[in-house]
Amino acid sequence: MGEMNESPQLQGVQESNRLIRWLNAIERVGNKLPQPFFLFLYFAIAIMIISYFAQGTSVEVERAVGGEMQRVTISVVNLLNPNYIRNILTNWVSIYVNFPPLGIVMVMMLAIGYAQPSTAAFSIRL
Repeated sequence: MGEMNESPQLQGVQESNRLIRWLNAIERVGNKLPQPFFLFLYFAIAIMIISYFAQGTSVEVERAVGGEMQRVTISVVNLLNPNYIRNILTNWVSIYVNFPPLGIVMVMMLAIGYAQPSTAAFSIRL
């Protein structure tokens, strides 16, 4: 009965309070997460360990090539294999440079750094 007698303003305030509580809960969980660098590092290590245990397994998928479907087998590569690690370490520059999204990310980072007045590297405007 109390709900029917509530004014629209009171309902709006209650919904606003629920939203604020929800956002506060998300913030508390987010604050408990490690820094993004360490998150990346933890996930990279986890993927390497998973690849070690999953080596030798494969999955068969279908993909469209030139308008026709082809069955392709994808095998798991052990990322902890010494040959693989050697290949990554010797070719890391070309892998890094040839990664397509990298150009966009680098340009956006420079633009954001230039736009922020407190950035020491870009404090002198050209």
